[in-house]
Amino acid sequence: MRNVKFVIAALLLSVSMVMLTDKEASAAPTIEGTYDLKLEELGVPEELINDMSFSKKEHIVNSNPKKYLGGEKGILSTSGESQQDGGISTMGLIPADDMEFRVDVFSNGYTSDGRDMYMVVVGYTWLQEPVWKLQDPFGVKWDDSKFRYQDNSSFNKIDYCYGGSLQTCNDWYTETSEIYPYSGDGGLGWNADLKGHATLATANSGFGSLILETKDGVSLPSGGSSQVHAYYAHVIDSFGSIGLDFKGVNVTFSGSRTVDDRALTKTFYY
Repeated sequence: MRNVKFVIAALLLSVSMVMLTDKEASAAPTIEGTYDLKLEELGVPEELINDMSFSKKEHIVNSNPKKYLGGEKGILSTSGESQQDGGISTMGLIPADDMEFRVDVFSNGYTSDGRDMYMVVVGYTWLQEPVWKLQDPFGVKWDDSKFRYQDNSSFNKIDYCYGGSLQTCNDWYTETSEIYPYSGDGGLGWNADLKGHATLATANSGFGSLILETKDGVSLPSGGSSQVHAYYAHVIDSFGSIGLDFKGVNVTFSGSRTVDDRALTKTFYY
């Protein structure tokens, strides 16, 4: 009888330990939850955090930004006329319910020699998969009189899925690159590979990011501001060249193919 009581007590203890372990595990924050908390501390709005892919959250947090300075995303009315979004007028033909395109700016502190640093993230998410799934150029233009590109800071990541939508995909594939195929005075760009090869991707999103640092002799005034201009060109034919032009204050498509596009401007304050 004593042995039976001992066995029962041991079983009860084991069950209690399992229940405690399960409770502790469920209470432990996930990696994505940890990223969400960090982004919230930086001042990123909850709505934006919820819309971000895991890849984007991971990259931003690991880039060690100090503060979120704001962002813009494009919207178009059903009639196709440009609308205002935070004071910014969008341009282009890509409907808002087909693709979300946005640009966000973060303060990244200072370099070892005292230069101001800012991270710019340009992201896209195809809400409805396009018919044409080629390589779409996208990029960003900044004030070349104040800032320069920080060496080796370019980062491009694409997320894509086979057999599921944005909401239902459980097996995302990712590709990363530090290469930027397009550059010019005060501008840099990447390619969004929509994976329209032998097997068609059923969901696509991605982003490009870079670090800007102040040029020699530039001191940013407190309360001053600057702008970045983001651009996405969706290629809708198979013949000809693709490219980006960074002349003036904007970035535009410079190839010979037919494109639909989207452009945004974001003002950020020092």
